[in-house]
Amino acid sequence: MVTPPLVTAAELARAHEAAFVEAALAGRVTREQLR
Repeated sequence: MVTPPLVTAAELARAHEAAFVEAALAGRVTREQLR
């Protein structure tokens, strides 16, 4: 299977949100930064 060169906006949004969730769970992100 070949991976497309460009990532869709939806995939980028999910990855970005997941990163913030992981950071918040680890206590590295404050509630103000999550706004």
